[in-house]
Amino acid sequence: MLGSLVRCGGNSVRCLRLLGAGLVLLLLSAAAYAETPAGIVMAITGETDPPLSVMAEIPAGLLLQLQPATRLTFLHYGRCKLVTVIGGALVLQQSDYKAGGAVAGESDAPCPRVFALSEAGSGGRSTGGIIARGISVPPRWPTSPQVVFTGVHADVVSGALILGENHQPFLRLEVGAGRGTPPPGTPPLQPGGHYTLRLMLRDRAEPVDIPFTTAGSAEPGPLIVLRVD
Repeated sequence: MLGSLVRCGGNSVRCLRLLGAGLVLLLLSAAAYAETPAGIVMAITGETDPPLSVMAEIPAGLLLQLQPATRLTFLHYGRCKLVTVIGGALVLQQSDYKAGGAVAGESDAPCPRVFALSEAGSGGRSTGGIIARGISVPPRWPTSPQVVFTGVHADVVSGALILGENHQPFLRLEVGAGRGTPPPGTPPLQPGGHYTLRLMLRDRAEPVDIPFTTAGSAEPGPLIVLRVD
């Protein structure tokens, strides 16, 4: 844009118009990617434009182009639906989705629980915290929690522990590929128990503690989405 301004010479009006148009495009682009995510990718085979990966959130209003053979399964946050589409264009909104390709399947799913790790001003994450969206704190999580780490800083999560009521380590989650999962064969947590999820982050010395209680049954529960922005 600065190069265009220099090449304008004495035509200041034209320069201002070019600058204004560029700013509008930048603002529109920023607004498009600032939309709150409307879903998350659960499985994918093939390519999309822009590229997506498993456990990547899908911003509302983002136009996705799927190759004809691409098979994409996503969890829609607002509708609490697990949807599989094949090929074509795809746009998710907060309340629905539009698929230009074939819808291979749609089924009910537990509504996900979405949280955000808080920022501590301009100094970065110098203090830990959790901002709950539409749910009380401490939240109620399933006894076998499936935790997904999303957001632009999801890769800073280096480890995760579940602490018991005595604040002693109870269970270490396996962290990788955007997930935090109990090791295979691990028994579920005690229903109605009080626990703390402790996250270790690469960009800070102190861990982040998230207290939670467990649901009153061992039934599979919702996906726990922790957005690290």
